[in-house]
Amino acid sequence: MKKIFTSLKPGFWLLLGLGLLASCKKDYLTLPKPANSVEAEGAYANDDAIGPLLTGAYGALKQSQTGTKGSNLLLALYADEMVAVEDPFAALDGEPSSVAVYSWKITPVNTAGKYFWPRLYNIIYICNGVLENVPNQSKLLYKNQWLGEAYFMRALAYYYLVNMYGNVAIITSTNYKENIIVPRVAPAQAYSLMQADLKQAISLLSPDYKDVSGKTTTATNARTRPNQLAAKALLARVSLFTGQWQQAWDNADQVIKDTRYALQPRASIGNTFLATSREFILEGDCDEDARLFEAGGFPPPSNSLSSSLMSSFEPNDLRLKNWVRMDLNFLTGMMINLPSKYKSTIIGQPKLDRLPLLRLAEQYLIRAEAAAQLAKLGDAGKLASAITDLNAIRSRAGLGVTTAATPDALLDAILKERRTELFFEDGHRLFDLRRTGKLDAVMQQEMQTSRLGTGAKWESYKQYLPLTVNDNRAGLAQTPGY
Repeated sequence: MKKIFTSLKPGFWLLLGLGLLASCKKDYLTLPKPANSVEAEGAYANDDAIGPLLTGAYGALKQSQTGTKGSNLLLALYADEMVAVEDPFAALDGEPSSVAVYSWKITPVNTAGKYFWPRLYNIIYICNGVLENVPNQSKLLYKNQWLGEAYFMRALAYYYLVNMYGNVAIITSTNYKENIIVPRVAPAQAYSLMQADLKQAISLLSPDYKDVSGKTTTATNARTRPNQLAAKALLARVSLFTGQWQQAWDNADQVIKDTRYALQPRASIGNTFLATSREFILEGDCDEDARLFEAGGFPPPSNSLSSSLMSSFEPNDLRLKNWVRMDLNFLTGMMINLPSKYKSTIIGQPKLDRLPLLRLAEQYLIRAEAAAQLAKLGDAGKLASAITDLNAIRSRAGLGVTTAATPDALLDAILKERRTELFFEDGHRLFDLRRTGKLDAVMQQEMQTSRLGTGAKWESYKQYLPLTVNDNRAGLAQTPGY
């Protein structure tokens, strides 16, 4: 990492545990001086400086999600989406093995999530700096865009923090004297901040997509910065997690009705994750995940999709044919099923596939679930809406209409559809099981079946990740149970 880190106040970085970032492979996180310092004035004075600064936040997010240490893989192993096989090379870099993650044997000393907490708070720090300094700049052409992006990214970072760690520290400034004594608080407070931030983002962002300089771009493959609809899509997701069904339905509805977005047609479902897909609302770089399971890659993949996930696909599901592939496990000599949503990208060649930070299929499933919940509360007219949205996803996958006809049956059917539609994306499965109250039962079943013999022991406190020893020493309370 660049030496600029050494100029920041040590108390703040001690809180965030950013010493862990010494192993970052890419230098995404070059930051300006603390926002309350004289040196900060020039860092936010022009659009050409702020755009790349926020791009660094997006890079940090991508880095926390993809690759062998990313949340996409680790949370899939932690839940019931993937099965781990011991890799003899895994311990060479001091990281917990896939089997340790799979068997829920992560600790504050050897935690699989040690990069998530500092990287996500680093994003929050960038956003706080923008929110503190940009309003005072008089020469910016795209002030609203930068503020809207900062509110959006702060909300997204807190979404991941809450769903990985439970209680979080709410930090809304760059004042290190204040931040060093901030305690962890219940998720409800973080969700309140997320909703407030996203409503601000909606009021500030343009419906158009912008580039790093703040100018409008119309290219389908340039949806790499949030627009107003991305903020509404994330608000729909957050509202679903907080049980605000009407707000979830309203925001998902507005996104779905925007003609720039469309589900990838059934005939070309294999192209859903291409950079030109109209299904993307917000996208990112997926190179590391594309290469994680590529054919002929080294080392060859050893972790595989779980039998319970594979059995959840219905016969003739086009997602099974197009988003899953088989390969040889070089450790066991057996054929295994692997994620194949993101195809291999040749280094030096144009990027073909993109990582879906937000995509339209999720919005259909959000609107369907919110409608089913509203129908359960007495809004009978929403029942047909839920069925229609669920069938839109099923039809695209080559499946027949749902047989679910009651709100409760629909909620079960939607959860199942989310599993087969959103697997190996964004930790959706783990987060869905927790928010629907099914996590303990599913993990207990896993302990008795696929994890039998691994020494895995599920206890409710393991629904959240522990802080590292470094973070805990900084004065933060450890995640309860660890």
